[in-house]
Amino acid sequence: MRRFEVKILNKIEYELMKTCIIVIGNIASGKTTATLEFLEYDFKVVSADSIRQALNGGKHKFDKKLESIVWSCEFHLFKLLLHYGLNVIVDATNLTKSYRKRYLNHLKNEYPEYQRMVIVMPRISLRETLKRKKALGATKEELNAWRDVYLRYDKLMEPPTDEEDFHEVVYQ
Repeated sequence: MRRFEVKILNKIEYELMKTCIIVIGNIASGKTTATLEFLEYDFKVVSADSIRQALNGGKHKFDKKLESIVWSCEFHLFKLLLHYGLNVIVDATNLTKSYRKRYLNHLKNEYPEYQRMVIVMPRISLRETLKRKKALGATKEELNAWRDVYLRYDKLMEPPTDEEDFHEVVYQ
């Protein structure tokens, strides 16, 4: 497993500098794996996938009828964790500036003391994506759906810009 090299090196520094990390990457690019590395620094994870799992008894299941609830809960959890002064890492694709904007606006307007960091995951091939999904038990039907999602998301990717005003950008 590749360790992330960031300027902030230890838990004490993270506690002194309130930090929010937004992870950017297509499906199966390693976002959740990267996110889990920050648990040792006492970051709290905001993840729509985890909310989907909670709503479905521990099983990851996409249900279009629940998506507005999932994203509403996800953003509410984000705001609540910041309110309590906790370090937060957002584990989602976050591919477009417009999607990241809601997090960044909230941070800048309500919690300007937070360090805003972004980790950009590497682009992985469709073949590797499907290989990873298959290893997680995806059926042939599910792999076809993941293929479509990957292709759609791959076209959307917008790297972070100076305008977004992140304090630190890390490319993996």
